[in-house]
Amino acid sequence: MLPIKYRAQKDHLPAEHKNTEVLYAIKALKKEHVLEKGNLDSVFHEKEILQTVSSSNHPFLVSLHGTFQTASHLFYVMEYLPGGDMFDFIRSVELEEPDVMFYTACVVLGLEALHQLGIVHRDLKLENLLLDRDGYLKIVDFGLSKDRFGYSDRTNTVCGTRTYMAPEIYLKLGYGMAADWWALGITVYIMLLYEVSTIPILSTYIGESLPLVFYNVTKHSVIILFIYTYNTHYNLNIYKHNYLYSQK
Repeated sequence: MLPIKYRAQKDHLPAEHKNTEVLYAIKALKKEHVLEKGNLDSVFHEKEILQTVSSSNHPFLVSLHGTFQTASHLFYVMEYLPGGDMFDFIRSVELEEPDVMFYTACVVLGLEALHQLGIVHRDLKLENLLLDRDGYLKIVDFGLSKDRFGYSDRTNTVCGTRTYMAPEIYLKLGYGMAADWWALGITVYIMLLYEVSTIPILSTYIGESLPLVFYNVTKHSVIILFIYTYNTHYNLNIYKHNYLYSQK
């Protein structure tokens, strides 16, 4: 495990409990902005998902410790993750394959737990993977997540971050939890082969070329893999993949 540097958690303010001296991350939302953007339902929905996630007490999912409000703001009291996000981390540290295996295992176990709770994340990316004080990764940001979602369920809402979107989202075939595993694959690829130019090139390729390639060449394969055999395809048991157990 690589040593971490303490970084400010983006969009969160660190706060110390007066009695216990435990550090928390405070996320502040301005009520006026929430109402202007029509995001009130989304804010309450994310709170419900965070409460569900926190109740699992899973080591690789961020915890919500409480909420409060003032006349002008809504506040989330979140677990403090001082290591910063993985996107910044890989720009300052060169990862070896064993490091990537370790971080991948953290995310795989987190995703598995999330899916067992009936939640599909829909925006898994390096920026939404934060390091705790011990160097473990945790999945954060459930603003685009969908709950009450089963392994066989499908949805058609196009959302997420372009670079990490699964092809069935672009092709409007309907998608399920497998879309999170696709995003994990992109994440692993970037961690292994990261260069400054990687993400813009990858974004252009996936955003413009990949949907056309899939449509013209492997449309049938995509439908088979992501629709008809969702319950037998290995992606639902990815935590058992040999890569995560191999030794270097």
